[in-house]
Amino acid sequence: MGSWIILLIIIAIVLIVWWALLRNVKSYKPDFDVHAHEPSAEPAALQPDDLTLIEGVGPKVNQLLNQAGIQTFSQLAATDVERLRQILEDADLRFIDPASWPEQAQLAAQGKRAELEALQARLKGGREVE
Repeated sequence: MGSWIILLIIIAIVLIVWWALLRNVKSYKPDFDVHAHEPSAEPAALQPDDLTLIEGVGPKVNQLLNQAGIQTFSQLAATDVERLRQILEDADLRFIDPASWPEQAQLAAQGKRAELEALQARLKGGREVE
């Protein structure tokens, strides 16, 4: 009978220790964000630029470019002129020449307003006139 009491005491002690450990594990909160260095599943939303500041881009073309995934000056600057022509052609806007848009967009992205205005002074509808 004495061995049963010792066995019950040991079981009680094991259960108390087990309960205490589980309680601490559930309430444990690290002092830092464990997800802070993991890449986000969603890319940060880009703030679109007003692409109508580019000579030759009007509101309709701005909307068309946005639909094609081109929403910032940097994106426009990195877009191949042939791709721009294809986007325009697909929208039956073949008469628009986007040849200067990447250069203008690069200046706009870099904040070089004076250089952009000087370039735009030589353009009409996005095309060099001088």
